[in-house]
Amino acid sequence: MPDPINGVTTNIPLGVGSAGQTGTTQAVDDGAAAQTVVPATDQADVGQTEALLAQIIQAANNAPSVDETRVNALQQQIQNGTYQVDSMAIAKKLMGLDSKSGDDGE
Repeated sequence: MPDPINGVTTNIPLGVGSAGQTGTTQAVDDGAAAQTVVPATDQADVGQTEALLAQIIQAANNAPSVDETRVNALQQQIQNGTYQVDSMAIAKKLMGLDSKSGDDGE
């Protein structure tokens, strides 16, 4: 049967070889001459991914857990009496939480 990837005619199915790994070399005998079929293999650079993940973790660990500037601004507004509660925004957030819960009140 033709191999659409490599264009090789073979009656031997490609798959797990004797070493227990896919992509191993297999000899093909179509009655004339033996050919070697070596399927392409996927590769991944785990080291690069690991380094990027380490950078992300370090940045997250160095980031402040609280936005001190925002907290100070809110404290100042509360002390001055200028802080305004946006009740409509709070209601919308509550409605959004309710619709995500999947509980329809029954």
